[in-house]
Amino acid sequence: MKLHGRNGQIEIGLGSPLSIIGSLNAWNISGTRDKVDVTSFGDANKTSLAGLKDGSGGFEGFFDTSYIGQLLEAADSATGAEFKITPSTTQPLFYISGPCWLDISMTGAVNDAVKITGSLAANGEWVYTIDGSPVA
Repeated sequence: MKLHGRNGQIEIGLGSPLSIIGSLNAWNISGTRDKVDVTSFGDANKTSLAGLKDGSGGFEGFFDTSYIGQLLEAADSATGAEFKITPSTTQPLFYISGPCWLDISMTGAVNDAVKITGSLAANGEWVYTIDGSPVA
């Protein structure tokens, strides 16, 4: 089933339960893995060894006084925060979650709404949950 992004949901907080952050309108997640080149003389093509996984991501939307406190508190935490991104609330058993370091940026202009962006960096293992089950 294909999903439309209009029903996405982002939750952030310092512990359970996480707070749903309203007024956001975009997100991104990237899961990469370190790779070390171990190509040797005579190999038919390049060869790599896989190392540790890394996760990063971000979100953007509009500054909202209803939610800015939770975001700033999570970004200021010396131990990091937790996040959960549900691509579509119509399929709530599909989501990405885990511990993160959170950075927040805000912009404003005389001819535009005040906007907020956040970046997520892994602070532990991120879990991709598909149909209610973690992907191993």
